Amino acid sequence: MRRLPLPNPTLVLLATLLAGRAGLAQDIPELDCVIEPSDIVDVGSAAPGVIEELGADRSDVIKKGAVIARLESGVERATLTLSRVRAGLTTAIEFRVENAAFEQRTWERNQALYKQSSISEQELDKLETEARLAGLQVRQEQDNKRIAELEFLRARAALDRRVIHSPVDRVVMERFKSVGEYVEDDAIMRIAQLDPLYVEAIVPVEYLGQIHAGMVAEVIPAVSGQPTRSATVTRVDRVADAASSTFGVRLSLPNPDYQVPGGLRCRLTFMEGGKTPPASTPMASAPEKKAVARPEENGYLLIAERPTDASGTRSFLSKIKQAGVTDFQVLNGGPYKGTVSLGLFQQRDNALQRKARLAAQGLNARLVTR
Repeated sequence: MRRLPLPNPTLVLLATLLAGRAGLAQDIPELDCVIEPSDIVDVGSAAPGVIEELGADRSDVIKKGAVIARLESGVERATLTLSRVRAGLTTAIEFRVENAAFEQRTWERNQALYKQSSISEQELDKLETEARLAGLQVRQEQDNKRIAELEFLRARAALDRRVIHSPVDRVVMERFKSVGEYVEDDAIMRIAQLDPLYVEAIVPVEYLGQIHAGMVAEVIPAVSGQPTRSATVTRVDRVADAASSTFGVRLSLPNPDYQVPGGLRCRLTFMEGGKTPPASTPMASAPEKKAVARPEENGYLLIAERPTDASGTRSFLSKIKQAGVTDFQVLNGGPYKGTVSLGLFQQRDNALQRKARLAAQGLNARLVTR
């Protein structure tokens, strides 16, 4: 079987495996950029006091609702206990209910005496008024209990104000205070939101109008070990800077695992049409010195369907790598145009062996006769 060396199969995949889905913009040059946290917050306390406990330190990852700090709150806890007991008391209401019932019975008995002319109308009116007042006193105690319940809620809210929580999932950038320090108007910690990150770029004004929200760019952090990532344009400045003849562009960079730190310099290249760029970094692991079987030869051809997205491409390359296949090639013509050749064989047994290895990795390949 004749084999011709392919100078760089990685470039072949980059150019053709996801053909038609993305392309580098030809008119916008590569730009300098900076990767920054999408939000930075100096967290303070709603109430003044002495710090009793700190729940996080620099570089800690904190979840939404996690306790950042607690202030000394002995008085507030005592007030909460007092208001809870007061709100639960019912003795005063029970006393007023019994008194109102007695006054009502007294008035009803004296009505019979009034009909017998044993008491005057004034005395009967006095008894009726006392019965009504007793009923109002019951309502008064019920209102007092309701007020006590509201005071309990206020005391609980006052205690909650002395516990500072994280508003969202964040990373602690800096801690300004320590346990035992007094805080009032100053911040306790500075926290940053790293998912998503913002990529800030300064673009020459001649490209104003060519960049719009939704466009996708490849972002390359200026630090070793960081792969190329995709970011989406979310903001384009409507006012340019006349002194520098530039305008600002902001892109959103997903960072769910916090693998990309904020504060990095970077380079970015815009993609055409706002499409997702091909997964260039994962495919960079493709070997460059192996031979590729030429599909024009006779024999048996092993082919597979071409992935249609970046995620599928990464999975495809991983599977063929695990199967030990290095002589793969995208077919751009002929009856199998658009498929991926996984090898050309003169012996059917050799082709079936490779097909079995690919199947073991979960990749379905089809054997055809040339």
